[in-house]
Amino acid sequence: MWQIGNTTVRSALRLREGLIALKKSGQEGKIRGYEGELNMTLLLEKAGVIEIDKNKKKIDESIGRKWRGAMELMGFLNPKVRREDKSLQDQIGIFDHISPSGQRLIEAETLSGKNECHLRAMIAYFIDLNDLISRYGFKRKGLVLIDSNEPRYPFIFVLKILAYLDEFYGDSKITKVEMCLIIQCTDPKTNVEDVVSKILNFRKAKENSLAKNFDDEMIANKANEIGLEVGTFDDYSDTAFRYLKATGMVSSKGIDGIAIVPEKLINIKDIIQNFVIPKERINVYKRKSQGASLPTDLIENAYLNLKYLNKLISKKDNPPDILKVNKKDIKAVKIATQNHQKILENYKEKEFAEVQKNKTEEISMFLEMLLVNRTSRVKRTLSDGSIIVIPKGERAAYFEWTIWRTFLSLDSLTNEPWEARRFEIDQDFLPVNTAPGRGADVIIELQNIILVVEVTFTSSSRQEAAEGEPVRRHVADVIEKNKILSKKVYGLFMAINVDTNTANTFRLGEWYSKDDKKLALDIVPLALKDFKLIFDAVKDDPSKLTGYFKNFFENCRRTSNELEAPEWKAEIRKNSHLLVEKLLLHD
Repeated sequence: MWQIGNTTVRSALRLREGLIALKKSGQEGKIRGYEGELNMTLLLEKAGVIEIDKNKKKIDESIGRKWRGAMELMGFLNPKVRREDKSLQDQIGIFDHISPSGQRLIEAETLSGKNECHLRAMIAYFIDLNDLISRYGFKRKGLVLIDSNEPRYPFIFVLKILAYLDEFYGDSKITKVEMCLIIQCTDPKTNVEDVVSKILNFRKAKENSLAKNFDDEMIANKANEIGLEVGTFDDYSDTAFRYLKATGMVSSKGIDGIAIVPEKLINIKDIIQNFVIPKERINVYKRKSQGASLPTDLIENAYLNLKYLNKLISKKDNPPDILKVNKKDIKAVKIATQNHQKILENYKEKEFAEVQKNKTEEISMFLEMLLVNRTSRVKRTLSDGSIIVIPKGERAAYFEWTIWRTFLSLDSLTNEPWEARRFEIDQDFLPVNTAPGRGADVIIELQNIILVVEVTFTSSSRQEAAEGEPVRRHVADVIEKNKILSKKVYGLFMAINVDTNTANTFRLGEWYSKDDKKLALDIVPLALKDFKLIFDAVKDDPSKLTGYFKNFFENCRRTSNELEAPEWKAEIRKNSHLLVEKLLLHD
């Protein structure tokens, strides 16, 4: 069973953070072996890319090894070549140094730009026959191998399957179960028609089966047949889907599937048609470290793609005037293309924001899942049968993302949805990472107030040390930037449990600007369970909450100078419950 990506670094879009951290550290080439892998782990932790379990006596250096492995696998680091290819190292580049493909990803700023970097990497990603035999154990597990010494290209293999399904059956969708049971257990040299036939036979068998857990039974049977843990199938397919989606060519469809992004079908067909396997071994490696070329690298194709994007925008609004773009200047065409892609991304995010008012059951369930105190994966089933998940290790990112969605559901923001968040999202609007430092997690502008929202999972005395200064600074920064507006600025700090020392810092609510001017900060610390109670009270119509915010914050701040921190915390909770009562009576 072959693998795309790395199950430790499940989110392909996070690799960029790791590359930036490595570049800034100056430690390229010093990340191999025990000391090097420990070094890699620590530099990732220092940059805020990962969190290390402080309770463990020994730091797990394997984290650094797995991050390095993921970067190398995708061609973002120059590989360390072995066996008969060892003589090619000098032509490829110094191993464990950031490759040209990795540098391109570092420099990418927009989502579409990052998608393109991953697309180039995925096209170039290959598996050798020896890897199928030794690393993935195809012969040992009785999986069929095609007699060919050529490298295998899994991404091209998957694109061909999706395109074939789309062309002949009208729907390119494949499910995670189909990915792990059939596609990932098949040599990518296999005839695509044969693979599609297996997928269709599987679907027919499932449709005719009386078994309630048909997928689970099939996975258990396959796991027993080839000697793998049942959980491996879910891990491999989940990771594969994430890396596939990072290219921007496919997106989620339904509860557990992916399908071709409709406007990308023309690009996919061009990629398949123009793909060739390099004859020289050195060119296999060079394509991987430099990133594959794309059909749109040619000026004629690039301009045709720009015209296509322009036409898509014209269906929604007045598109930019591309007649002003020099169609013979590839740089000008690419800049115009990026602008078009950004416009389309913004349209989609607005559409996502607009439907959040109808997603209150899901949002509430995510809030409940965040209250589960564990870092492992948390999964729940909604009333319509759809499954939602907080993946392992991504709880902090999902905290910020869920809070952003709760405010989007109010359908009352005066700032744009992408202006309201400081964390990155992928093309399915899922969080890629937490918000970077030097700013708030979420900034919500309503008609009469601005909310500076900060969330954390830290607790006890560590909470005040980690959050006390940054939260106050972020609120003060927003106050300074919005002097010309007549809107009152409030800070909303949320944690599973609010430490009393943290509450005391925010109760005092003071900050001195660079010119020693004292600013009074109106920050309210709120336990997540109380926020959930408030949100649940308006699940039928979240917009009802909008008119109550200012009074709620004023009521909480009114007693901040009269009460000590423990009593003030109790007063905030009392105000939360009073607000819930008012909202439930609101019609």
